[in-house]
Amino acid sequence: MATSSAPLYREFYPLNELPYEHLFVLALEALALLKWKVTNLGTNGVVASTHNGLFAWNAEIKIVLENGGAVLQSTSAGGELVDEEKNKKVVTRLTETLTALRQKYTPDELTGKYYALRNDIYTGRARVLTAGTLTGREQLNDILSIFKPTHGYFITPILLNLNIIVFLLMAMAGVNVMTPESVDLLHWGANFGPLTLAGEWWRLVTCCFVHIGLMHLLMNMYALAFIGLLLEPKLGKSRFLAAYLLTGIAGSMVSTYSHGHTISAGASGAIFGMYGVFLALLTTPIIEKASRKKLLLSIGFFVVYNLLNGFKPGIDNAAHIGGLLSGIAAGYVFLPGLKQPRNSKLKLAAIAILSVLIISVSAAVYFKLSAG
Repeated sequence: MATSSAPLYREFYPLNELPYEHLFVLALEALALLKWKVTNLGTNGVVASTHNGLFAWNAEIKIVLENGGAVLQSTSAGGELVDEEKNKKVVTRLTETLTALRQKYTPDELTGKYYALRNDIYTGRARVLTAGTLTGREQLNDILSIFKPTHGYFITPILLNLNIIVFLLMAMAGVNVMTPESVDLLHWGANFGPLTLAGEWWRLVTCCFVHIGLMHLLMNMYALAFIGLLLEPKLGKSRFLAAYLLTGIAGSMVSTYSHGHTISAGASGAIFGMYGVFLALLTTPIIEKASRKKLLLSIGFFVVYNLLNGFKPGIDNAAHIGGLLSGIAAGYVFLPGLKQPRNSKLKLAAIAILSVLIISVSAAVYFKLSAG
């Protein structure tokens, strides 16, 4: 019997008269053979992880011995919001390896290996995990985890929450959640050339947190969560936040220049900026070679598809293009500091250079349009 609930896959592996201790040893031997690193060892199981590279898909593997066998579970470790049956393939590899190893060792050999491991096992945690179907609360916590700041994923959930809070405040104030009126969007900070260029420059920033309806918000937040999971662990908090805000400003400024009399709002300019940063890094050795081609294809497809879709009426493609191009520039500016992660001066210098570059160009365009 097997169950699948992305981003995890779980399967039961029966003992079939194999002693509990022997299956424990086989589990550790299988992990070693597959070159999956053990991260936690307890009295009833083991936790391990794959190491395919920072930007490649990885999994956390849990093996729990209980109820006449072992529960084998693979969970996506981050980066992808759907597993495309990758977790199932991990469990299948583990099952096949366990079955093959059962034929390799004699019972006496397995017993000897188990007693050699006892000290390691009993100094571990008492339990590794509780297998079985996830409860409703556990499933909810898994979904809500994308909104919780953690190490390596701190700025993204804050940005997600800020966008959602602004939308909820708009709804509480009576703004239509599906098709908001233009006057309401302007009241909440949307970008509109005649107002923005008349001294309300702050709209270049505030418009990045205002969304034109629920579907607009949901699509942008999905895209932001996806790129944040991939990119923030590599950039770090300060670079990620700087890139988001600065590319958002660049996108808003290009929108004002191109469609000055159109009301524009949404985080898509900044989000395209983050995809631009990632695209730039994908052309460099900073991303593992094994992951580069696949990610370049998937991210490139997302960008091209959305740019083409942006030519439809009512979509501000200028903000997308402005964000994307400034993001690509940001990626290359950040590159020296990413190559030397311990050099904080390089990181700060890159943020300063990017800030001066984008703000000065935006200011020059702003004053030129204002004068015109």
